[in-house]
Order: sequence, then C-alpha cells, then structure tokens
Amino acid sequence: DFLVRVSFIEIYNEEVRDLLVSSGDNHSTLTIREDPRRGVFVNSNETIVTGLDSLLSVLFAGEKNRSVAATGMNERSSRSHTIFRITVESRRKRTRLDDEEDEDDDGDGSDFEADGDARMSLSNDDDGAVRVSTLNLVDLAGSESVRHTGATGDRQKEGGKIN
Repeated sequence: DFLVRVSFIEIYNEEVRDLLVSSGDNHSTLTIREDPRRGVFVNSNETIVTGLDSLLSVLFAGEKNRSVAATGMNERSSRSHTIFRITVESRRKRTRLDDEEDEDDDGDGSDFEADGDARMSLSNDDDGAVRVSTLNLVDLAGSESVRHTGATGDRQKEGGKIN
C-alpha cells in the first residue's frame, strides 16, 4: 500500500511561498520553523496524488504561480528557487494465506472462516510499520549578471536576492 503526497514551495526575495496556494491569497507566505525532532521545516500545503497525471497536474498548477519575469537574456526567467517535494508512505500489503490449508476446509474454495472474516496476514518479517521516503526536487534560479541582462529596478533587486 502506498500514499504519495506532494508540496511545492518557492524562495523569492528571501520569502518562502506556497505555490499550491493561489497567488492572490495572503496566506501563501510561509514561516520557517525549527524543531529538535523535525529539523528546519515549513508548513506548506500537501496534495495527495494518485498517479503520474495527477502529480504532473499539481506540478504545472504550482509552476503557474512561480515568480518569473523577462530579462535581457531570457523571456521567461525564473526569479526564485523552488522545491517540489514528493513524500511516499508505504506499508506491506496484507496477503491471503492461500498456501496454508485450513483443517476445516469444506472444499468450496472459499477463503472465509466460519465467522465470515477472510484469512489475512502480514508477512512474518513485517511489523506493520509505515516507511516514509522524501524526494526533494530543487530548481535554483540562475545567476544572471546585471551587465549582461541590463536589469534595472525590481529585476536588479531580484538578481541580488537570487545570489
């Protein structure tokens, strides 16, 4: 059994923003927190995905909220660093005890006991624990030299924060 969750954040002008919240929402700026057990983290929105199509849908929706702007070098230059986080929780699936014959088997091929419950078991080496794995996909904004981009005003300030 698997459960897959994703989150998508950006660091723009030294603020952490949740890209899975619409850009007009005031609550999209996140606070960086620290915990002795969890380490450094932010409480961002997580979305459960059920396959590649739903994962890509979340990725593209978040990408639309990303901070980008035109510069002298790029028509669509990312102005932020982003982290797309994929968290996978897994647990061994319960399996039927098909290889064990029931002494009370009535020969009807049923896997049900007299009380109606299917015979299910976890494998002998499984303690029912949930394993959690996390993959962080990081996109760092490119460093563009002001003399090459001709950046002024906001683009120039962004460039200074990127580096």
